[in-house]
Amino acid sequence: MNFERSAGITKHEKERNWEAPSLRELKETENTFQQYQTEIANFFRLALLDKIKYKTAELGFFSDAKTFFQSPLIADENLFEQVSSVDEFFELRKFRDRTMSANEKKRHDAAFEKFSSIDATTEPRYKGEYAAAPKMRVPGAGTFLTNIYRSPNKQAMTLEDKRYRVNLALTHDISQFRVWTDLYESLCKNPELSKYGFDIKSLGNNRTDAIIIYCGENALPAAITETGNYCLAEDIGHVSGVPFGVAPLAKDGKFEGLRVTSTPGDGFTFNDLQTTALLEACEAVTRTFLKQTGSPKTFEEASTKDLEDLHAIIASKDPVLIRDLNRRYNIALRKICGTRAVDLHNLAFPTIKKAEDLEW
Repeated sequence: MNFERSAGITKHEKERNWEAPSLRELKETENTFQQYQTEIANFFRLALLDKIKYKTAELGFFSDAKTFFQSPLIADENLFEQVSSVDEFFELRKFRDRTMSANEKKRHDAAFEKFSSIDATTEPRYKGEYAAAPKMRVPGAGTFLTNIYRSPNKQAMTLEDKRYRVNLALTHDISQFRVWTDLYESLCKNPELSKYGFDIKSLGNNRTDAIIIYCGENALPAAITETGNYCLAEDIGHVSGVPFGVAPLAKDGKFEGLRVTSTPGDGFTFNDLQTTALLEACEAVTRTFLKQTGSPKTFEEASTKDLEDLHAIIASKDPVLIRDLNRRYNIALRKICGTRAVDLHNLAFPTIKKAEDLEW
């Protein structure tokens, strides 16, 4: 895809007037398992370390492995030169880039005050209905800001099923509240989003999905465009985003933090789905490795020493291992999605079939 606008305008104007590619272009982008070898290898090694520490025999790998997937650190080529245990990983994840500048702190305080003043509701909003207030607190899901609410001056809307997600990664030196409220105000002013609706929430800093915008097919290009131009204007998003998400604004390795994915459905978030499939693949490969080495120990009993050779193979991103992981992942992903028709050319857009549509 060509993300640059036509020649004849200044670089500054290009960046402030960037337009997102269409959904068709995003879906046609090559976005395969093999393109994320560093993230997959780091995820696998962390999962092994976690399993060894917590000895979760009944769960396979530790159930909180989703945290690994959601950290920008798993894209770090040199991660295991800095950590040798899951405890060190969590400390590094917690404290990296945690200090805000004085100006950023000032913007944070103003944004938090603005956020706190927004009318809130805990009333449930059912599919296709309006919210009672622009700030929704949803048990188990967090707090969302939305333009899908009733107000005296609100025009009629064509509400969409919010099947897509625009994710933005942030580090600790950037205020989640100022990005969250800035983007909310910008999105509310967009005529396409005013027509079709959106939700936006924040999950905190130093995450691949620190900011998430939920919207439908017609609203998606506008949501990406508004977010992309905000990244360009504020010079943020220079951190790895959601693995397997498409990065429409990526230029020379920059702005990787903006990633687009689908919302799979059936109770799964995108990260839930991918973490579950990856864990199943990692566990299957580990069990095979133990059998091939003639170890008398089961997967549940294996220690760090038993898995030292596997750690070395993972660290080298051995092509045979990656192919085996890819095969196992594909099997797991198809199983979870309930269909053999998962698009493996672009992993950002998997869809879970309804029970009556299953092809098994």
